[in-house]
Amino acid sequence: MKKILLTSVLGLFVMCNSQKKLTLMENKNEIVFGKYLFYSATNGGSASREYRILKNQQELDKVLNGENSGLFLVEKDNKSKDLLKFPKNQKVIYYALGEFRSGVHTPKGIDSIKVSGDDLEVYLKGKEKTKPFSPGQMQYVEQIVTRPWMVFSVPSNFEFKNIVLK
Repeated sequence: MKKILLTSVLGLFVMCNSQKKLTLMENKNEIVFGKYLFYSATNGGSASREYRILKNQQELDKVLNGENSGLFLVEKDNKSKDLLKFPKNQKVIYYALGEFRSGVHTPKGIDSIKVSGDDLEVYLKGKEKTKPFSPGQMQYVEQIVTRPWMVFSVPSNFEFKNIVLK
């Protein structure tokens, strides 16, 4: 009887513990791929595509607090932003994806990065696929203006002049 009780309590503990970690990781939208930094947000970027190399922790904090966009942003959870520290021996890049009128365009993460000539090629994780409408179905689509952006780091020895998202 003790073995059954102990096994069930241990199984319950293991199942609950792993789910909490997964939920916490999904909510942050902050991923360290390998040993590199990644953070993205739906709003706060500029209206056009652009990138900027950040030089220190103060510039990173300004970007994370929305001071680069001229917009006043209210977010529920600023704790994840406080966890981002400027990495040593890495270049930190702020990349604004531009303005979008509909759809989900916020990057979910980075699969890999490589330098090809003067271009830094950033391979983003797969995008969500939307289900096509059937001919008889009403087509009502909300249009929300978003300006997604991301901050990520690359090794300091990477030399590039352009960034290409793939």
